[in-house]
Amino acid sequence: MAEKIAIQIVDLEYELSTQQKLFEDYNSTINSLNQHIREAERQIKLMEHEISVVKTTERVQKANLVATTNALDAASESLERIKNKQQQKSDKMEAAMELEREKSGRDLEAGIMEGKLSSYLVLERIKAKRAEKTE
Repeated sequence: MAEKIAIQIVDLEYELSTQQKLFEDYNSTINSLNQHIREAERQIKLMEHEISVVKTTERVQKANLVATTNALDAASESLERIKNKQQQKSDKMEAAMELEREKSGRDLEAGIMEGKLSSYLVLERIKAKRAEKTE
């Protein structure tokens, strides 16, 4: 009977040893999995940060594009207004020069007519003086 109990004790010690070995292996696996989970969580946080940076960069680029487009539109409109003003000034100057040419032409014609009238009056005066002398 003591031998039987001793064999049972050996069997129980062997089973305990096997169970302890399994327990240690399971603990090791659990620790390894926990480490992998922490590493995956760290990588997820890094990727979330990168996604945030990419989204922010995209928003900034879109805002810059809108601002640049608005600035170009404003510059284009401003340039168009300047061109229109310059054209108006050019048209006014051309009209003023045309008026001046027309006025000069009328003055010239008037001067010619006055000259003819004056010379006609001078001739009439001379004729009148001769007529007086001959009388």
